[in-house]
Amino acid sequence: MKNYKKKLDLKQSKEERYIIKKAEEYQKNEKAIRYQRKTIGIPTKSQAEKTASKKGSGMVHVSGYTTSDGRKVGDYFRFYPRG
Repeated sequence: MKNYKKKLDLKQSKEERYIIKKAEEYQKNEKAIRYQRKTIGIPTKSQAEKTASKKGSGMVHVSGYTTSDGRKVGDYFRFYPRG
């Protein structure tokens, strides 16, 4: 994957900065993402909803929110950290 370590400057549009940040985030987590896809896969929304509805599953739904810098984050599912 192309290296997206690019200086974010004020001349870039908000959309350009967002795309670069997402690419950097993917690049940072690419090894884990590939491992998950290869071993257990990534659940569909309906599979995640079904799992999250089971008590003790460890999966929870997180409602969308706006960060302090104004970025909107959509709904997603996550597991409680183990340990």
